[in-house]
Amino acid sequence: MPSVDAPAAFRQQLLGAIPRLRRYARSLVFDLAAADDLVQTALERALTHWHQFDQRRDIVVWTISIAHNAFIDEGRRRARLALVEPD
Repeated sequence: MPSVDAPAAFRQQLLGAIPRLRRYARSLVFDLAAADDLVQTALERALTHWHQFDQRRDIVVWTISIAHNAFIDEGRRRARLALVEPD
């Protein structure tokens, strides 16, 4: 993972997005711990890819899309790892 050297202004915007990001995550998974894990994943990805953020966009929308994609990725990963019961 590349080092995170996001500017302070970006980090402040990201902190401001956390409450709405948490509400969105909770609406997806209905489990507080899993929702917090999803938020953490989204924040980590946002910090890692801060340079891809377009300042003309709303950071909340951007982080929610990251969380949504992480949720879909996790669902796909679980589907691949699902155990098949032998007959």
